[in-house]
Amino acid sequence: MDKVMASAAEAVADIPEGASLAVGGFGLCGIPTVLIDALHAQGADGLRVVSDNCGVDGQGLGVLFATMWNALLGEGPIGQTLLTAWIAKENLRNLLALARTSADRHQVGQARWKFLTWCADSDIPEVRQLAVTADRWWPEIETFIDTGHSNAKSGINRVIKLVARNAFGFRNADDQRLRTQCVTTRRARGHLRTAQL
Repeated sequence: MDKVMASAAEAVADIPEGASLAVGGFGLCGIPTVLIDALHAQGADGLRVVSDNCGVDGQGLGVLFATMWNALLGEGPIGQTLLTAWIAKENLRNLLALARTSADRHQVGQARWKFLTWCADSDIPEVRQLAVTADRWWPEIETFIDTGHSNAKSGINRVIKLVARNAFGFRNADDQRLRTQCVTTRRARGHLRTAQL
């Protein structure tokens, strides 16, 4: 049996309405974008998608998500809960996406208001707690949006591990500490690449 198809439309032609799909990928990388677009163009409705990432509005599975809303709402309270949580997550992602875009305070305030009011109007305790947490951390989030810099330490820890790994077993702890300090200082971060270590 030949599994090679001439086009994406031909590949998804046999997928009926109400079908269940499992879609892999990481963010917008590695997902079958061409097949998703072909499936959307085909007009398949009522799809059930199993994935750990629903993409973003207009890209990836976000293209299909608008057609899946009706199916989610038809599932009753569970579907409505999922849809509410997904919209809250998308509103937060849209707010954080304003980082490094030189967005003015009006745009940031509008995105923040949209996120907080959506969460406040929801009946889901976890979504409300997300809004409380985001509001509590607002000064840090606002700084990230304004500057594009985060105070997260995971990136620095990764660099330290790379330095130690690339040291190929140096025995001198003082040399390793000095090397780590040189790599993780603010001045060196923009100039050194991990390949140089």
